[in-house]
Amino acid sequence: APEPWLATAFVPGPSLAEAVAAHGPLPVPAVLTLGRLLAEALSEVHAGGLVHRDVKPGNVVLGRDGPHLIDFGIARSAAATALTAPDAVIGTPGFLSPEQTRVRGGTVGPASDLFSLGCVLAYAATGRPPFGGGAADALLYRTVHDRPDLDGVPDDGGLRALLERCLAKEPGDRPTAAGVAAELAPDGPDPEAAEDPADVPDGSGADWLPEPVVAMIADRSARALALPAVDPTEAGPGALGQPEP
Repeated sequence: APEPWLATAFVPGPSLAEAVAAHGPLPVPAVLTLGRLLAEALSEVHAGGLVHRDVKPGNVVLGRDGPHLIDFGIARSAAATALTAPDAVIGTPGFLSPEQTRVRGGTVGPASDLFSLGCVLAYAATGRPPFGGGAADALLYRTVHDRPDLDGVPDDGGLRALLERCLAKEPGDRPTAAGVAAELAPDGPDPEAAEDPADVPDGSGADWLPEPVVAMIADRSARALALPAVDPTEAGPGALGQPEP
């Protein structure tokens, strides 16, 4: 497989955590669109042989061109076996998978990201993580042993049923990222989950989000545009330690 590589960009927008904290849970159509777009992103990540391992509201940035999944600092090749850190739980308590609590510092598969996606979408729909808050040890225990708290998640559009499958304790019982993306597409295979195509935005902009969140994005974009221009960095002879001709 090709060596994984990463390109970075500046996205002038709030994180999902900031947006929900400021304006409350998202409506169901917005959560479904968010779920589809994040599942599409994760499908590409997994197809490249990587597992993100830290999908959480703070790592989803809402931009003018849609949501961006950021912070691949602890992402890992799905085939890797080396420990990131001995005896360390890798991920964010409250949004990591049960297997991340058991395989300390070790390898987890793509299904782990689907569990985290379920946590993120539950947070977007209710304004709170599905395993509550508090001390990290308590969160890890509830993640492994307790059912997720999905009270307040509407049944509309098959959202609750989707979250229950993503939050299955066993990795093999969860859907794939590509499967979630296909299910949530306007013409997806699940009639219960699919919305009227005329009512479902394609997610290429920000019109699928509530107006106050769109205003947050517009404000950050305007402030970014107001920054002074900077000449692009040029790599030439002598740059980055290259020898002069």
